[in-house]
This record gives sequence, C-alpha cells and structure tokens, in this order.
Amino acid sequence: MSKDHSKIFIWNDFCVKDTTSLFCFGHIMDGKFYTEILEKHLPEVHNMLQGRWRLQQDNNPKHTSHITKEFLVSNVPEVMD
Repeated sequence: MSKDHSKIFIWNDFCVKDTTSLFCFGHIMDGKFYTEILEKHLPEVHNMLQGRWRLQQDNNPKHTSHITKEFLVSNVPEVMD
C-alpha cells in the first residue's frame, strides 16, 4: 500500500468575538496568494468588528512581502509590529 503525501493547508482568522470561515488550499502560500486570502476574508472581519481591530502576524516572508505591505496599508486599520 502506498502512502498519500498530499497536504492540505488551512488559513483562519480569529479573535475574542469569533472566527472567520476556514480557507483550505493545496499549495504553498506566497505574498500574492496571502493577499488574495485576506481580500476574500476581510469583509467578514469588518462585519464582525466594525473597523475596530488590528492585524497581528509574524515576520514570515509572505507577511512582509512588498505586495502584502502595500495591501495592508490600503485595507487594514492597523498592523501590530
């Protein structure tokens, strides 16, 4: 019997009040794909928190890429260092 080496990645956003819907994908995430995920889920965050929120993330290269930083400046009220 052969082993299946498929991977499923899951992205989710959470806070004290609630979580956004899970997003499942099957390939490695880069900055462009990360911003696409954020763009899809930010309306849920805005509805849940009414614009009173901050984004916290680590210093992973996809989080600090030029395309991500540009997106965050335009779409997120505050990004925590």
